Amino acid sequence: MKLEEKPGRKPGHAEASAVLTAALGTARFPASKEALVKDVGAWKIPVGSGQKVALREILEAIPEEQFSSSADAQNRIDAHWDKVSARLREAGE
Repeated sequence: MKLEEKPGRKPGHAEASAVLTAALGTARFPASKEALVKDVGAWKIPVGSGQKVALREILEAIPEEQFSSSADAQNRIDAHWDKVSARLREAGE
C-alpha cells in the first residue's frame, strides 16, 4: 500500500507535508504562533486540487499559540487538519 493510499491520507498529503516541513525547518523554536506567522507565514502550502494557501492561514486556523519544535508545530497542524480544511473552504466561498 502506498502512503497516499493509507486511510485518512488525501492525495497530495505527502507534498503538503514536505513543504510544511521545509517551511517550519527555517523557523526558530520554541516559537509563538505570532512569530511563526511573521517568519514563515508567506510559504505556500499545497492543499489539493492545485490550490496553495499561505501557511499564515493554516496557522490561524488552529487553536495552539506556542510550539516547542517544528515537529510539534507540524503534529498540531495535522491534528487539526479537518478544522483547517473547513476554514479554508469557508474562506474560498
